[in-house]
Amino acid sequence: MKRTEPTLPQKNSELQFVKGVGPKRAAALDSVEIRSIRDLLYNFPRGYLDRSTIIRIADVRKFIEKGEPVTVIGEVFRQEARRSKRTRKVIFFLALKDESGYLTCIWFEGYQWYKDAFENGEVLAVSAVPTLDKLGRPQFVHPQFDRLKGVEEDEPDWGKMFNTGAIIPKYRSSVELGKVGLDSRGFRRIIRNAVASHLHVIEESLTEDLLRRQRLPQLKYAIKNIHFPESEQALADVRRRLKFDELFYLQILLALKRHQTKSNVKGLRFKTQSARADTLRTTLPFELTAAQRRVLDEIAGDLSSGKPMNRLLQGDVGSGKTVVAVLTAL
Repeated sequence: MKRTEPTLPQKNSELQFVKGVGPKRAAALDSVEIRSIRDLLYNFPRGYLDRSTIIRIADVRKFIEKGEPVTVIGEVFRQEARRSKRTRKVIFFLALKDESGYLTCIWFEGYQWYKDAFENGEVLAVSAVPTLDKLGRPQFVHPQFDRLKGVEEDEPDWGKMFNTGAIIPKYRSSVELGKVGLDSRGFRRIIRNAVASHLHVIEESLTEDLLRRQRLPQLKYAIKNIHFPESEQALADVRRRLKFDELFYLQILLALKRHQTKSNVKGLRFKTQSARADTLRTTLPFELTAAQRRVLDEIAGDLSSGKPMNRLLQGDVGSGKTVVAVLTAL
């Protein structure tokens, strides 16, 4: 198979020039080993918003008895802090709206963080098992959330796009990355920019013949669609391609190491003629099978070669592995 060399990663300094990155975010990305444009493109989503669980706010009440988590997409329009009369703890309330209605999200812990975490007008995807408040209204308690759009951002309206079939990626973040705006939404923005402007740094490393035989998509198509899938089928196809790459190069690495070991590492050279092994063979109450004799010959070849043996003896129960192992030891 003809091998093509993949393009080397871009220099660290070029990562900061991706739209939306800059020096501070480049430094933060460096701390999590994202040091090139190629590293950024290979920072794959941790998951995707599941369209099967996304509902309108007006339909949340229908899912309360099921006790299963659901997701709504809504715009933040009110925030409020109240102190509990019983525990004196500060409770944080966040109100969302969509075209069908309103929903309240409640956090009983973490007020100091949540009070500065949201902006009125931003769009969130919020997930939780719905419950009822004291007045019988649906609510989310301590929901998980993903930021989809800021107040004045030049970004797709993911809330509307989701209704037309968009699959929204979610990215891993950390406290330090969040401080420079690289939460899941921040990653979505800079990776979308990198895909638009720098996808050319990814070069195909498999031959056309191999891609055709394995029915795999091109690598650039795979990188683009692992981040922003055109469809569920496209996502399945590119996941298969990227998993193939991982296993394919792992096999090549193991083969190279095995070749290097056989070529460069010296082992013990054994004399494989053994009176004890011959005695056991002649006293066995059965004849060795052709497969057992073949394997013993291969092992004897390894032992007498002067190179380390790396062999796995495999067979069904009762196939004779033990007698082969004993004869090898003798």
